Amino acid sequence: MNYCKCIKDSRLIGGALYYAIFVMLLLSMICLLLLSFFDLKNKEDVIFYKKNQLSLNIESAISLICCQPELVRINNNVNIDLFEDNTALVNASFMQWGMLSKVTLSTRWKHLQLTKTVLLAEREKKRYSLYMPNNQKYVSLVGNSYINGDCSLSELGIRKGNIEGQYFEGPYLYSGNLHVSDKIMPKINEPASNYITSYLNGKTSSHDSIVNFNAYKNIEINHSFKEKTLFMQSNRKIVLEKGLLKGNIILSTTDTIEVWPGIELKNIVLFANTIIFKAGCHQTLQAFASRELIVESGCEFSYPSFLGCLSNVSKLKVSVDKGVLINGGVFVYSLNPEEGSTIFTLSEDATIYGKLYVNGDLYFKGNIIGSLICNRFAYSTSRSFYENFIVDGIIDGEKLPKEYASFCLENDEVFKLKLVAICQ
Repeated sequence: MNYCKCIKDSRLIGGALYYAIFVMLLLSMICLLLLSFFDLKNKEDVIFYKKNQLSLNIESAISLICCQPELVRINNNVNIDLFEDNTALVNASFMQWGMLSKVTLSTRWKHLQLTKTVLLAEREKKRYSLYMPNNQKYVSLVGNSYINGDCSLSELGIRKGNIEGQYFEGPYLYSGNLHVSDKIMPKINEPASNYITSYLNGKTSSHDSIVNFNAYKNIEINHSFKEKTLFMQSNRKIVLEKGLLKGNIILSTTDTIEVWPGIELKNIVLFANTIIFKAGCHQTLQAFASRELIVESGCEFSYPSFLGCLSNVSKLKVSVDKGVLINGGVFVYSLNPEEGSTIFTLSEDATIYGKLYVNGDLYFKGNIIGSLICNRFAYSTSRSFYENFIVDGIIDGEKLPKEYASFCLENDEVFKLKLVAICQ
């Protein structure tokens, strides 16, 4: 009896031991899972923290570049040591993108890397509402014209004028200080003019991925700025009627580009002999022609948009029709300008926000909210030609915010840069 009882008790003790071992294994697994969970969570927290830190480093680098434009070196890389102790290094790569600077910033921590591409515009230290070379001639205002802001021009200054019975009827001639200008017309800065001239002459960059535009049947392209620039070229007339072209894209032809309201163009650059924007277009882009640029009535270009005509020939023409709104900058720039050949026409009720540059003749009846730099004003009637007469034209530099950024000229000191677009 006692022997059987001992055997029974030993079986009970053995069963309890198995149970205890099972519980210990279960608890060990739970502890291991908990340790793994907390370790993973800790790593996720570290990565999240580092991502935020890297993002803040890039934002700090952008702010530093905007405050110190001398850091910009087009077609070069710059390593920025934010704290000067090698703990926060950001690499910045600078390239020209039309009239803007394209900056790609990257920073890393161990295997984690963060990259961001932005577009920057320029702010000058001193902004004039009107700048004209000192040609020893008056600027005459007729009709509902006025100039608000500082001006730099001939010491003869501004006066009231009349044209065939039409007299000055504006609220005032000008409001601001008059300065005597230089005799030479300032030039558009070299990095921008060289970039535009190069592409208009058919050259490309090592950063471009070249494709034939005519091979595309459906135009629905959103090309990332993280990739090489998609350079779409053609030697025929291009008609853009519907679809989408967005991002890191250059569209170029040796003929004409015609843009209709049915297509969306965002942050791309156009190059052509002639560019025509049909009535009612609403776009955000940059477009540069080597002969003629036409903007028909009712078009609207959102900030930052830059349109221009640039060539070494004198016969250049830009015409902006009624009711057009351009926010950014516009120019006609001949390397060999001639009066009567290099022409910009700004029609009534058309408005340019930002900067207008014309190193030829400006036929002006619209509104400029910002800066105008021109060689001379021109006005024609059936009876006569009038030089340096503004008829029903308004130049108001004071309405433009001081922090507004467009593009600078060679004689301008780049005061600051401004972030105008974050590229995907």
